[in-house]
Amino acid sequence: MDIKFYVCFRMKRRLYFKDFFFIPGKVRSFIMCCLCGKRRVVYCKEPLSRQQITDIEEVQDSLFYTCGSTLFPTGHRYHETIVVKYGLECTAEMETTYYAGITTKFQPVCFFCGNTEVDSTSQTVQDLRKNYSIVRPICRQCMSNGIQPKVRIALKLNKK
Repeated sequence: MDIKFYVCFRMKRRLYFKDFFFIPGKVRSFIMCCLCGKRRVVYCKEPLSRQQITDIEEVQDSLFYTCGSTLFPTGHRYHETIVVKYGLECTAEMETTYYAGITTKFQPVCFFCGNTEVDSTSQTVQDLRKNYSIVRPICRQCMSNGIQPKVRIALKLNKK
């Protein structure tokens, strides 16, 4: 077997495992960045125990978590089992898995800034909902800054 192929295959497999971890079915909670205030999704293969929830709350209360860092330090018992996407920056949009709602439903927050006061009644949002099955939440401030809501999956409209 060619050594380059083996290394490449091993690297792809490792990346696949990490990508598999960050799916809507593994969403368990969220934690807020102490710098930007955005909610970042907490992933775990199994539902969280009371002790695990307490440990996540301790991280939140200590103002320890910032976007891009790991949830628990290396060596912590949950370092590899309860995770957040590392490498995210405060400027990054919300993770789409936050809105997936398979294992947990969260309060809608602005997709761009994380503001909890979303504008679901504006004419722009209402018009987009007529044409798309997914319209990400957006706040009035982002709308006034010229940001358009993110949309996915255009609806098939039968026009005669």
